[in-house]
Amino acid sequence: MLSFDFKNKVVAITGASYGIGQATAWAFVRSGAQVALLDLEENQGFLEELKQQNASFIFTKGDIRDVQVQQGFFDSIQARFGRLDVSFLNAGIEGVPGPFLESTRKDWTRTLDINLEALREGVRLSLEAMLPQKQGALVLNASIAGLRGFAYSSAYVASKHAVVGLTKCLAMEFAAQGIQINAVCPGLIQTPMIDRFSGGDMEALAPMIARKAIGRIGQAEEVAHLVQYLSCPESAFIVGQAIAIDGGYTLG
Repeated sequence: MLSFDFKNKVVAITGASYGIGQATAWAFVRSGAQVALLDLEENQGFLEELKQQNASFIFTKGDIRDVQVQQGFFDSIQARFGRLDVSFLNAGIEGVPGPFLESTRKDWTRTLDINLEALREGVRLSLEAMLPQKQGALVLNASIAGLRGFAYSSAYVASKHAVVGLTKCLAMEFAAQGIQINAVCPGLIQTPMIDRFSGGDMEALAPMIARKAIGRIGQAEEVAHLVQYLSCPESAFIVGQAIAIDGGYTLG
């Protein structure tokens, strides 16, 4: 198992109750960090496990589209911990898949509101917390859908391409001010989102899995370790990158 030292560091994670967000929260907790978690859903089992492990954490329940929810979340971080060292903006949705001409304005807008507009607010609040310290790491969760196109997922793909572009722009603007900014681009990872995408039928994903050089689906913990690496001093020379973690899917 990889070993990182985040003792006395404060980490914010959105979309933290399940999947990649939860795995990343555990990874940081086990590395000594204090964590602030935000999610639309309150996973009582997860929160109880954190308590049993004597983790130092706070949890905020709310919709990231609500500016006041995000402001309250970041205010609570300052009130409880007094600083912010790492922000992993992970929350997002896959949208409603289907042919572009059958997509609705409502579905398109909802996907962009969550994956891009709400993300922008999280970025702003993260930067405002980190800039006075002149140090910090900001990691955005994009997707391999931010690196290439996929039919029948136009809103999702458009939003994730925007996340990758935003990452590059932010890195150019804030790297000299001590803020390291990168994006992770997961492929097929065993998460509730993939369960929804496949309808619970892993056989439906067999063609995509077969295209992976590694020949298997990824685990949320693997993404979590990449987020940790992009948040530690040893990765300081990695700036503005959108790093695919996909078992080799995007090689071909």
